[in-house]
Amino acid sequence: MKKYISLMILFLSVQSHAGFIAEPFVGYNSGSSKATTISGTLASSTSSGFDYGIRAGFLFGQSFWIAGEYTGGSGKDKDSSSETDYTRTAIGVVIGYKLPNKYNFWLGYGTSDKITYKDSTTEIYTSGTNAKFGFGYEVAKNVDVNVELIVPKYSKFGNSTTEVDISSAFSKYDVSFALISLSFPFGFSK
Repeated sequence: MKKYISLMILFLSVQSHAGFIAEPFVGYNSGSSKATTISGTLASSTSSGFDYGIRAGFLFGQSFWIAGEYTGGSGKDKDSSSETDYTRTAIGVVIGYKLPNKYNFWLGYGTSDKITYKDSTTEIYTSGTNAKFGFGYEVAKNVDVNVELIVPKYSKFGNSTTEVDISSAFSKYDVSFALISLSFPFGFSK
């Protein structure tokens, strides 16, 4: 019984220090993709561009936080013979912990991640989910420098008229990228 009372007191004390947080961010991303078509053709490309977004959620106590996140961005994807413009949107949830010494760590899961590639004649997209790990450091009041590793898991492939499972076009499709960003966290506590 004492254990349950102690846990309830701990939970209520953390809840009583909850506050709203918001963290807009802007940054530069760089990534790579490797794909093997069903017929065995190997393709690879590199990408780079700018991302922007916002995390908004709740801070519990002084350290633990959970937030929803929106990310948008655009850039160039290059393979051995061409360069294509892309846009990206992702929505997800992030859980983090801010240490007292200005370091911040988080894990995230993107419930939606879509990249649309467009050149002068064609527009195609891939969509799915993502996982991420991030690390940040507070360089000034309300200014953090962050590094994130983002690994999308795309399940759909399509264009304006057709959408198929990515496994029907590719036997392997791996994408990952890193994001270096500045963020501007602020919050309101009760």
